[in-house]
Amino acid sequence: NKFYQTAARTFTTNNVTHYGISLLGGSGSQVSNNTIGYSASNGTGLYSIVGLQFSKWFPIDINAGTAAAPIEVQGNKLSNMSYSGTMSGTGINTPFVLCRSAGGVFNVGTVTGNILGDSLVNGSITYSSSSTSVSDINGFYFSGATSIVNLRNNVIGGLQTTLNGTGGANIIGIQTASVGAMDCRFNTIGGPIANSIQCLSAFSSFVRGIVHNSNISAVISDNIIRNMTSNCSNVISAHLIGIAINTTALQTISRNRIYNLTGFSTSGVATSNVGIQLLTSTVAGTVTMVEGNQIHSMETTNASEQIVGIQLGQGFNTCTNNMIRLGLKQDGSALTVPCQISGIVDELGTPKLYHNSVYIGGTGVLTGGSSTAAYRRVNSTAYEIRNNIFSNGRQNASSGSKHYNFIISAGTISNSQNYNVYYNTGGNGNFFALSGSD
Repeated sequence: NKFYQTAARTFTTNNVTHYGISLLGGSGSQVSNNTIGYSASNGTGLYSIVGLQFSKWFPIDINAGTAAAPIEVQGNKLSNMSYSGTMSGTGINTPFVLCRSAGGVFNVGTVTGNILGDSLVNGSITYSSSSTSVSDINGFYFSGATSIVNLRNNVIGGLQTTLNGTGGANIIGIQTASVGAMDCRFNTIGGPIANSIQCLSAFSSFVRGIVHNSNISAVISDNIIRNMTSNCSNVISAHLIGIAINTTALQTISRNRIYNLTGFSTSGVATSNVGIQLLTSTVAGTVTMVEGNQIHSMETTNASEQIVGIQLGQGFNTCTNNMIRLGLKQDGSALTVPCQISGIVDELGTPKLYHNSVYIGGTGVLTGGSSTAAYRRVNSTAYEIRNNIFSNGRQNASSGSKHYNFIISAGTISNSQNYNVYYNTGGNGNFFALSGSD
């Protein structure tokens, strides 16, 4: 089927939702090989809607309830859409989700991947709001405690938000909220061209690749998250994250490739650009595994913005065989902004790090006061760090920042930190800093 609009549509009544395909129940249904978007059946033009404050647009919406038989969502293409107006809303109240589901068992892209947007054309799907309140737009949004989601082989690209108001407009590629289980593999978020996922909004806007906000185990593996760009003019903890985990259950985060995340935050605004952020279980024995991920080529234009490969914010996390390269752009040229860079940050919890390789590079770094470290610890609880490679070759153009293999701001060095390789080639480098002293 092809769903398109030959002329722009303007909402005249509030609290109205516009659907392309909507199912209520639908146990065992198939939603396959549909095209939603454009203004003509030949795949040209723009499917355009102008909304009001509480308007919503869900091109594919499935509320399966407790349906037992799997619902198949395969091979659909959503592209060439424009949504503008005064809309706002976040989470379950978001005004724009390309594919939304609740409850039931879903196989999404397990046979033939769905395409949301266009990985080769920027601005294939645009959202613009003049509201003073925040908006989220989501590629996929899954909710419902009985929901079981198998999400594979899907491609998201060409998403763009702009803002004519002051509320902020966020982009989230894949988001879960209280699902029963999720297996998320072999998806691609962001196309091969720069700025494929792009937030042109300012204020407190942010961009996320994958967000898992569910206290149930998930497997998030073998995904590609790339070429995401975020603008931000307000202080926000992190305006750009590849994978964000907030859960009390054990997770497996493995073999994902995260690169070309670029932050354009306002000069002087404190925020961060993070590859993988973990807020996980604090219950002993509930251990999240983070293994075999590749993170590189993360950028910022703001010296007050931090760049972090893996952020261990909370929980029992074991990181093994991850490879992180920061301080360099994708083409190998140096990121000369004197921002704080950390390969792995240990903030809270009980981490174990084995066989990871971290390199911080870049020459000609401009004058500034922010240090860099392959490993940075601001935690004082028990930890174990063995058989890793921590290398820092970052160099200043003249004077300024110090570049360390590791920094320990709290606690002491123990024999749990052993058998690691430290290599420092930076002309302005120091091997270690402990409680503020080199």
